[in-house]
Amino acid sequence: MKRFNLRENLPYMESFARKYVVEVLTMVAIVVAAFSAWAHLFWGTVGWSLLFLVIGAAAGLFWSKGIDQWMKKVYSFSAASKVMMIGAGSVKILIALFVPFIYFAFLGAMAGTAYQYYLNFMHSESSKGSKAA
Repeated sequence: MKRFNLRENLPYMESFARKYVVEVLTMVAIVVAAFSAWAHLFWGTVGWSLLFLVIGAAAGLFWSKGIDQWMKKVYSFSAASKVMMIGAGSVKILIALFVPFIYFAFLGAMAGTAYQYYLNFMHSESSKGSKAA
């Protein structure tokens, strides 16, 4: 079995990180938030993080259109340039470090909104199937 060699794979990792800046920074923010909540750094605990995750998911389900519009504004603002994407990712990491329950509420809202869109899609697909029969 071949061992992982960082020097050989560094160019591939750099090109991946350059191509997927937002995704890599979001992944880092999730790991930082989980560690910060687990280790009780600053104001975070696992209990508060889970509670705010559930509250965010419920808000995403009930107010999916409003949260979707808000997220589009935030991400269209940060997608203006590479510097803005890195700046927004850095802010996410700082929020995840210092107040992880706020970051988990944001993740819950995104998950609730995505689940609401999935439910709407499945409902429209099932109604198309019943009309064809």
